[in-house]
Amino acid sequence: MLIAFTALITSIYRKSLCKYVPKWIAYNFPKYLIIIAIVVNEGTMLSWRIDRENALEVVGLSYYFQWSPYNPTKSAQFEEEIAECPKGSYGI
Repeated sequence: MLIAFTALITSIYRKSLCKYVPKWIAYNFPKYLIIIAIVVNEGTMLSWRIDRENALEVVGLSYYFQWSPYNPTKSAQFEEEIAECPKGSYGI
């Protein structure tokens, strides 16, 4: 977030920055900061997601594994749940 706020401030005050740095740097620097902020934030979120999934997988509660089509226990559970539903309920 600090990188994004820095990009915002530099884009607001870029005309006054032209006095201290070349014009092409003052006008392009915020663009590069936003790109860097997006990459860093996405990397951080992915890291947190991987840590969460690893912690949940240890206790068998991984979100992605439960809803994955490759989950070997899903098809049997799904067939049992459908068999228990009365016909015509829930739009089935």
